[in-house]
Amino acid sequence: MLGSDWFFLAAGFADLEQLNETLFDVAAWWQIDPYVLAGRSLDHLIEMRDQALRINKIRLEAADG
Repeated sequence: MLGSDWFFLAAGFADLEQLNETLFDVAAWWQIDPYVLAGRSLDHLIEMRDQALRINKIRLEAADG
């Protein structure tokens, strides 16, 4: 068991449901197995989420411009 049941709060997630949804959203974005991603660190998940958001923003700006 993890040291704290509230580890996800420190990473900016409101609850475990939000963490789980983010995990599956990120896995879908990058087209990877969510269960493989779940085995990675929380920092890795956050980095992948942030990069997906950055890339999506660039794509939207290019489509608008």
